[in-house]
Amino acid sequence: MALGMTNISARNVAVEIGMIVPGAPGNPQNIELAVLCTHSNINKWAKYKPIASPYVVMNWAEFQAECSRLNFGLTCQTSGNPITAGGYTWNYTRPSSKYRLGDFRGYEHYATAPVVGIGNLSINATNQPQITVMPEMGGGTNAVNLADLPALQSSYLALVIRIGSTTLVKTDNNTLANPTGVVLNYSELASYPTGDYTYYLVASSVKQTTLSAAPSATYRPLPFATAAEASGVLKYYTSAIEMEVSDIGNSLAGLAPIENYSPAMGTTYLTAHAAGNFYFRARVYNQSNQAMSFSRSVVTVQGQPSLAAPFSPVSITGYCALGGMYNNSSSTNQASITIPANGYVDIRFYVAGLWAFKNGSQGSIAAGVTTVGSISLKYNNVEVAQSEQFNLKTN
Repeated sequence: MALGMTNISARNVAVEIGMIVPGAPGNPQNIELAVLCTHSNINKWAKYKPIASPYVVMNWAEFQAECSRLNFGLTCQTSGNPITAGGYTWNYTRPSSKYRLGDFRGYEHYATAPVVGIGNLSINATNQPQITVMPEMGGGTNAVNLADLPALQSSYLALVIRIGSTTLVKTDNNTLANPTGVVLNYSELASYPTGDYTYYLVASSVKQTTLSAAPSATYRPLPFATAAEASGVLKYYTSAIEMEVSDIGNSLAGLAPIENYSPAMGTTYLTAHAAGNFYFRARVYNQSNQAMSFSRSVVTVQGQPSLAAPFSPVSITGYCALGGMYNNSSSTNQASITIPANGYVDIRFYVAGLWAFKNGSQGSIAAGVTTVGSISLKYNNVEVAQSEQFNLKTN
């Protein structure tokens, strides 16, 4: 709760900012105004606090006007390099003379920074093809807000992405006086390799609403509590989903490590079921920053036997939809399973007719033929896994 407008004493202020702890030994008997007005515990994000003004006395209206003129005591460095600007912070200039107890009128010791960092971001083709990047608003009634800083009001929120030696910038369409966020589309990154990249949020004097090289502009830091909040990791992937096949078999209960059937291990074969049915277990990773529903209906599987004789290219099966999906500890077929943000779930899968070598539509292949197989997995038509090779024998 902010200090009042009247009856402010040096002791009350000293207690409020933690310069004095009531009842504790060692508290100063006399409180010097110069020490009080320059104390390191003063919250720089408080809207009203001691400022470096030349006036000896100011009424409330004059003090408010002077706070506004002096940017509420806050200053920052600028740079022509947006990444450099992202490492700067806003600093509080304390008075060096003309100390006024009245500067503490309306002082809010627990004011928060005007903007709050948003942490890591993720964008991908499967479930997050477009994101809006917008820091959370902090501040408050007795705190400094974005609207209180004129240099920012006329600037634009800028998303800065560092990819190797390339610096890319895209800004909000509106100024920070009325920000709506930077809209980033997956397609804008399509010419760059996928991966984890550092991003920064800064203020730019120039609007640039397409993701491209950093324009010539004056860049300022945003008023985050710390410089670290201005940056994070942008996780850019073709798919938020990655899968790793670990086990294969002809039944849920008969799954075995895929390496047991590795050609490098010898001549142990997975025998393809007469109906072509197939089971496998995979670890499903969610690389995004939000939990997602992993849907069975958009998973397709392709079995790929070796093209060595007696097989021909036409014998490769087409992508098949899943026949079933099961949690690792359940035999209940499920349409969807929730994968936690930046987490994984082990799931067992059933595919009907994957190795249907004798059903006519996939070609007439004799029983007892041995070959090397593998499986490919797609999620929302994006390939997300390619299994190890394994020995396969037709039934």
